[in-house]
Amino acid sequence: MFGALYFILGLLVIPMFFIGASHGESPFPFGAWFPVVVPLFYGVAGYLLPVGAAWLYNVLAGWIGGIELVLDEKGPEAAA
Repeated sequence: MFGALYFILGLLVIPMFFIGASHGESPFPFGAWFPVVVPLFYGVAGYLLPVGAAWLYNVLAGWIGGIELVLDEKGPEAAA
């Protein structure tokens, strides 16, 4: 999901280069392939970074303890 969201975010970045370009200059700093590579880069980064963050959290939680969440299921009679 994050990969798809960041891919879309990468598509939204491309018009910013058109806005920032001076008249007569190429809007893309690295050539015509730039609008193709940026959304792909964002998509890959959007996938890998949350995976890495989840892995790091699990490693640190194993060392120092994580967040404990206790859910107690009670029926409607408990509210009365």
